[in-house]
Amino acid sequence: MYMDWLEDDGLPSQEKKNYSEGHLSNEASNILSFKKSQPNYELLRVQDVTRVEVGLFHDYLVKHFANATYNNKMNTMKYAFEHFIEVGYKIKNPFSKVKLKHVDKKTNSVFIELTDFDELKEITTKENGVVFEKSNAKIKRKNFFRDWLTDFWELALYSGGRGKDVAKIRFSDVKDDHFEVNNH
Repeated sequence: MYMDWLEDDGLPSQEKKNYSEGHLSNEASNILSFKKSQPNYELLRVQDVTRVEVGLFHDYLVKHFANATYNNKMNTMKYAFEHFIEVGYKIKNPFSKVKLKHVDKKTNSVFIELTDFDELKEITTKENGVVFEKSNAKIKRKNFFRDWLTDFWELALYSGGRGKDVAKIRFSDVKDDHFEVNNH
C-alpha cells in the first residue's frame, strides 16, 4: 500500500510525486529490511506493529548498518506509518519516538579551480590511463582510461549531479537546451 502510494499508483496528477527509480528502490529496500527484522512478518498487520517490532527493527539495523543507513531505514518506516494514519488507520505511529543516530558531517570536501579542471582534462589520455601493478610476481597492465571520462566529469561539474546520478542520464532526458531529470 505504501509503495503503491510512492509509485503514484491511482493518484490524481496534482498529487503525484514522480519519485526517481533510485528513490523507489531505496524505499523498497528499507521496507525489506523491516521485513527481515520481524520473525513473524507474514502474520503482522499494520495495526499490530508496536514498540516491540520497532525494537526488533532497531536491533537488526544496529547490527547490520551504519548510522546514516539506520536513519534512512527508520525514516522510511516512520513515513510509511504516517501515510497509514493519513489514509485512515486508527493507530499511533510506533516509529514516532525513535531517536535517530548521530552522523558526522563530511568535512573533507575537495574543491579545485576551473583551470585545474581544464588541466585534468588535458592529461586524461589513453597513455596516462595505463597503470602497471605487481600481483603474485606478475606485472599486470590495467587501463583506467575511457573515451567518455572527460565528458562525464564535465557533465557532472556543470549539472551539479553526483556521479551515480550523472551516469543515469539518458539521451531521452535531453529536451531542447536542458535536461529533464526526476529528483527525489
